[in-house]
Amino acid sequence: MRIEPLAIEGCFLVHGMKATDVRGWFWKTFEREEFLRHGLDFECRETFYSLSVPGVLRGMHFQVPPKAHDKLVTCVAGRAFDVMLDLRKGSPGFGKSLSVDLNAESGVSVFVPAGVAHGFCTPWSQALMSYHTSAPYDPTCDLGINWDSFGMRWPLQQPPIVSPRDASLPALDRFATPF
Repeated sequence: MRIEPLAIEGCFLVHGMKATDVRGWFWKTFEREEFLRHGLDFECRETFYSLSVPGVLRGMHFQVPPKAHDKLVTCVAGRAFDVMLDLRKGSPGFGKSLSVDLNAESGVSVFVPAGVAHGFCTPWSQALMSYHTSAPYDPTCDLGINWDSFGMRWPLQQPPIVSPRDASLPALDRFATPF
């Protein structure tokens, strides 16, 4: 397992141990001791999965204190354009975003710390995504930023398929960050 820092402080690419043979593959996405060696005191409290058809955009999601959480996100099947947006007002990356290509073939996950919004789209294929979070889901702390409000160039050919909730999220410039 190899953990590599990304351009937003606290965000990492996690290169898991993936073994492939004639039967298929076996993939380790998390090893607590390796995370601790990189200063990541991540303890999984819940795991979620989402399946998105081509053309879907989900995001930009996060939980606010007191239930803010870190996430380990993996594309288990298919491919996704994964995006992170720094909402931490004291961070040198505040307001900045980055994207990575997550796909089931690469064996790569992303670690998204509390205070960083997360989202993705599926321009190429459907994607089965796995999310391991450090705090339980709490609908009273679940918020988001509008996907089209911070300058990300999403690689979609048509308007995305977006939930009504995501379409109504506030723009970044109208969000008072608690982080």
